[in-house]
Amino acid sequence: MAFKQAVRSWLMLLAACPKGIVTFVIAVAGVSIGIALLIVWVGIPILVGTLLICRALMERERQLGSSWLGGQSNFSEVLRSGLKPAGYATGYPRGGVRELIALLGERRTYTGLVYCLAQLPIGIISFTIAATVPIAALGLALAPFSYLMNAWLPFELNSLDAIAIPMLSPFQVMLAASAVGLVTLALQPLMFRSLGRVYAGWLSWLSSSSGVPPLQGSSAKPVI
Repeated sequence: MAFKQAVRSWLMLLAACPKGIVTFVIAVAGVSIGIALLIVWVGIPILVGTLLICRALMERERQLGSSWLGGQSNFSEVLRSGLKPAGYATGYPRGGVRELIALLGERRTYTGLVYCLAQLPIGIISFTIAATVPIAALGLALAPFSYLMNAWLPFELNSLDAIAIPMLSPFQVMLAASAVGLVTLALQPLMFRSLGRVYAGWLSWLSSSSGVPPLQGSSAKPVI
């Protein structure tokens, strides 16, 4: 179960970057175009739609993080769910001036924009860690094998030959690097579960600051 939680967290961190790109483009393009076209009234429905989409994206991501954090079984169902701006309803026509005013008067509107803008740098950092750490750890773990293969290949497979440690031969340096890689590989499930808690905590904090009640069980620790 612990490994399954680590894989879910790893996938969530990997997906944070493409989602961050999409949310950033939607927020920046929608708000910019909407404000630019306010003078001809076309910008009002564009702004309303953008704000609703940003709020829906934040809510869906919060559900995803809360589902993982609570160890719930509906993780895949949240992934398949559509964008629903839950908890929002007015009696005004969609895209009208009164709905825009109502949206601008709610905190969730601004926290949704903050989520869409902040998700890009957070997603880049999450994706970089999730993509590079396993590859680097695996490369270190296989360092002795690459060192032995160099005797049979016309090119160098590793770049650790430049590391000189007193009292150690180059092959012993490779063995030390392999030990570091194996330890890193062994610690990765714990590391990714911890990063998943941090990411889900950020979403929970953002949604709680906007007045959105967390899902039942979202404060529980993930099943390990």
